[in-house]
Amino acid sequence: MAKKNERDHLITLYEEALKNLILKFEKLLKEGRKINHEAYLLKELQSSFEGIKKQKKIIQMTLNDEYINRKIKEIERAVKVSNIEIKYDYKQFTKIDTDNVMQLYKIFNDKTKKAEKGIGRQIQEFFSDQEKRATSELNSFIRDELVSRELGKSKKEAIASLTEKLRDNLYFTLRTETGKKIRMSLPAYAKMNLNTMFQQAKNTASIQAVKDTGSKLVKFSSHYWTCETCAMYAEGRVYTLDRRIKKYPYLYDIPGFNKGYKSIHPNCKHLLSGYYEEGHSKKEVEENKKLSENQEDNRSSDMIKKYETRQEINRLERVKNSINAKLQTLRGANLTEEERGMISVLNRRKKEIIKKINSLRDNFRGL
Repeated sequence: MAKKNERDHLITLYEEALKNLILKFEKLLKEGRKINHEAYLLKELQSSFEGIKKQKKIIQMTLNDEYINRKIKEIERAVKVSNIEIKYDYKQFTKIDTDNVMQLYKIFNDKTKKAEKGIGRQIQEFFSDQEKRATSELNSFIRDELVSRELGKSKKEAIASLTEKLRDNLYFTLRTETGKKIRMSLPAYAKMNLNTMFQQAKNTASIQAVKDTGSKLVKFSSHYWTCETCAMYAEGRVYTLDRRIKKYPYLYDIPGFNKGYKSIHPNCKHLLSGYYEEGHSKKEVEENKKLSENQEDNRSSDMIKKYETRQEINRLERVKNSINAKLQTLRGANLTEEERGMISVLNRRKKEIIKKINSLRDNFRGL
C-alpha cells in the first residue's frame, strides 16, 4: 500500500520551495543588496527542485508497491471467483508490469517538470513587468530609491506590495478540455497529478490482472455522489477490453481511456476491477448489462446537490489555504498600520469561510 505520508511530504516540499522563495525575495529587498534578483531567485528555485527529485524517487517506489498489491489482489479474487489456474509467479514484477509503472511515472514526472519550468517563466515575467513599470534597467526597480517611490509608499509598504505581487505571480492557468480556465498553484497541480497517477496505477494493475487471467471484462466502482461524466460512464458499469465482444461497451471508447489514460478524468475516484459473470446470478448479469448500455446521467437531484456541495467545500478550502499563506507573511512585531488592517480583514474573511464550510458539511451529511 502506498504510504500517503510520502505523497503529502512531496506536496509539502513544493509548498516550502515557494514559501522560501518569497521569504528570500523579501529579505533581499529589506537588505537592499545590489544583485541580480531575478537570477538569484531562479537559482534558488532550481536548487529546491533538485532536492525534490529525491522525494520523487521515493514516490516511484511506493507507486510500484501500489501497483503490484492491486494486481495481486485482483488475480487472487479472479482465482477465487472463476477457479482460474495461474501458471506464473504473479506476485513478482514482469517486464509488462515494469513498463506499465514506468509509463505512469513518466507522465507524472514530465507534467511536474513542465510546471516547475512554468513557475520559472512566471518569475521572469514578473521581473520583466516590473522593469517596464519602473525603468529600462533590469532589476533596478528594487533598489532602495525606486522601492521608496512605489506608488508613494514607504519603503516597508513598497516591499510588502512587491512581495505580494511576486506571490500572486507564482500561479499558472490550466485550460481544461471543455475550455474552462483554472488558476492553480504548483503544489495543487502536483497533488492533482500525484493522486491521478496512483489511481491510474490501480486501474492499470486491474486491467493487467484481467488480461493475465485470460478474462476480458472490467467493472467500475460505484459512489453515491459523482460528477456528470462519471455518472454517464462509470458508476458500476461493465466494459470489455476486447472490441470484438459486443455484449458490453468497449472501455477504450469512453472519455479519458480513449486518449490513452487509465481514468476518466484527473482526480477521478472510480476504480476498475475484474468482472466475472460466473460470480453473479443471471439476473445480476442482465442488470449490469442494461446499466452498461445506458450511458446517461441518471443522478437524482439529491446526488447532484451532494456533488456540487462537495465541490464548493473544496473550493472554499482552497481559498482558506490561500488566506493562511498570506497571513504567514504578515507576522512580526514591526507591522505597518496597513499590514495590521490587512490581517484584520483576512481574519474576518477566514472566519466567514470556515463558518460557511461547516454549514456546507452539515448539509452534505444530511443529503
